[in-house]
Amino acid sequence: IAKACRDLPIDFSITGSAVLGDSGLQIPPEIARYPAAFEVEELKAAFARLDVLMMPSRDEGLPLTIMEAQRVGLIPMATDVGAVSEAIEDGVNGFLIEGRPVAPQMVALLRRLVSEPGLRQSITGSLGGVDQRWDLNAQRLIEGLL
Repeated sequence: IAKACRDLPIDFSITGSAVLGDSGLQIPPEIARYPAAFEVEELKAAFARLDVLMMPSRDEGLPLTIMEAQRVGLIPMATDVGAVSEAIEDGVNGFLIEGRPVAPQMVALLRRLVSEPGLRQSITGSLGGVDQRWDLNAQRLIEGLL
């Protein structure tokens, strides 16, 4: 994704590490790497570095990271796996990536976000009531568990 977006004014970074051992993933040196964030101040610093949260996961439940990102006004872009669609309404408060391959879809969305400032404002504007959005997403999660 980063390689395909070299011509865009985007800086990429990765926060965290492989969950299940060494993933074998080779991270190019131009992509900044940050350790996993657990403490409140670390999380604030991690989110402050971002405008878009990309989660190209193959398997998830409902990542709290998505709702945390929405709460601070970041645009989440995540694969539609597990219960991710309970937190993201595609094109309203983030973007859902469906099917494979994931990378070209994310590249296309990043290109749209760069070229369409109104789209960025629309998405982040829908996150403006972050406290209500947090409550709505939490309620959806609770209802899904019942």
